[in-house]
Amino acid sequence: MSLFDSVDHYYARYRPRLPDQVVQFPAREPTGAATPRLLDLGAGTTNTYREPGRRHEPDLADSPFSDIAEHRIAFTRAWKPRSVPGYLRSTSFTRPDLFTDHTGFEERAHALLLEHVRDGALNEDGAFTVLLAHLPGVAR
Repeated sequence: MSLFDSVDHYYARYRPRLPDQVVQFPAREPTGAATPRLLDLGAGTTNTYREPGRRHEPDLADSPFSDIAEHRIAFTRAWKPRSVPGYLRSTSFTRPDLFTDHTGFEERAHALLLEHVRDGALNEDGAFTVLLAHLPGVAR
């Protein structure tokens, strides 16, 4: 059993999808490559795990793909206050089995979230960091 087996239902229902501009960005990159390759090192609950605060650059720098370019893609997302507790159920750090009173936690969280609602939504501004790594000296 994996860390996420107990939350897969919530993950499918409440996790926001990646913004289109994030999904489309890497797909535009390998134009002209004879055999384009794309490796996803950390977008979701894959088997690739990094402890909090650890970045992928050192691993890439030590690999054949050491020519690294970092791109930040800004996004804004609107959350409904009732969807946030559902999202929290989908995480490894606030999944229901970690709490003796998860219902009470969700009720208190919802009440706090309502204090920050503007025009019916909670707005999240963030950025995705996309690392594109290439073989040094290979034309892009």
